[in-house]
Amino acid sequence: MKTQVDNKVRAYIGETPVVLSRILEERQSILSELVDLVTGQDVSNILIVGSGSSYHSAVAVQAFVEKSLQMAVKVQYPTRFTNEVIAPEKGTLVIGISQGGKSLSTLRAISKAQEGGLKTVGITATKDSELAKRPDLFVPIACGEEQAGAKTKGVAATMLTLLLLGLEVGKKQGYYEEQAYQEWIRKIEATIENLPVVIASAESWVNQYMNEFSVAPQLMVIGYGPHYAIALEGGLKILETVRIPALGYEMEEYMHGIYNCINEDNHLIFLASEGAAEEQRRLLKMRKFLGEHTLKTYVIGGKDIQRESGRDLLMPLVNDPILSIFEYLIPLQLIAALVPLKKGINPAIPKFTSFHQQMGSKLQ
Repeated sequence: MKTQVDNKVRAYIGETPVVLSRILEERQSILSELVDLVTGQDVSNILIVGSGSSYHSAVAVQAFVEKSLQMAVKVQYPTRFTNEVIAPEKGTLVIGISQGGKSLSTLRAISKAQEGGLKTVGITATKDSELAKRPDLFVPIACGEEQAGAKTKGVAATMLTLLLLGLEVGKKQGYYEEQAYQEWIRKIEATIENLPVVIASAESWVNQYMNEFSVAPQLMVIGYGPHYAIALEGGLKILETVRIPALGYEMEEYMHGIYNCINEDNHLIFLASEGAAEEQRRLLKMRKFLGEHTLKTYVIGGKDIQRESGRDLLMPLVNDPILSIFEYLIPLQLIAALVPLKKGINPAIPKFTSFHQQMGSKLQ
């Protein structure tokens, strides 16, 4: 008999709309110092470093931020940066992200940047952490406490914080005129307001196919554009909590050899996001082809997509090509929050609680 547990991960997902609304409302006080730093004469490009969910959050909004800032924005794993032989140019601003503020690889990257005379920023939810103290500037992830190994609301909060950085800098530098800026704010508000609908629809869908998800031997998530990062994050969350092999792939990359592993036991989730009609068409075509080899295919998308299977989750979405990253993230997080309970796993508690201590990967 499985023990009932207080599902913190599910509760944090439910808090996401309130968290995002607060960040949007307080965006100028949260970001004012960073906006001033980015728009100063000393910054010519930005390098964002982070691991796991922090990396995925940055990848999800990288293209938008780069376009808004009108400067190069690069996202790297911290170890890739620390192992590089050629140092970044002097105008590089290095931003380290870690929700808990304890990632040693991110802290090492900050130290390397400082040794090279570069300006540094720490973005973290933990204001008394080393990542808040060591860099030149601290920017909060204003998501509140999240006492779970698998982070959910903090991921959405990180994405929005970075996205708003792009928007605020773009406005200050004149890339966004007031009308365009306000239109973005309205679209963000509409997306946040729709998240409770997404949560309810996705939760019903996960429960409907719980018996399939709970026995899945492995799972793959496929997306394109900014939703490639959502596929990566969904795979990570499912790995963390459901504890099966789960991977996220960019659609084109999946076509380069990965498809050869398909068999009737594969579970495939396709993120059919809007804004790239040709990519969406090809994704649905790939789903149709792979569906001939496994029945366990699921499309997540908007109501305008033609339903090919009862397994599809077609929701009432705002479905902005960029902001829908917040909507498509929710169903994957809910798989990670709900399916473990069916397997007798508490999704908030890591399997090996002493892992980071033994491996020296996080500060204690």
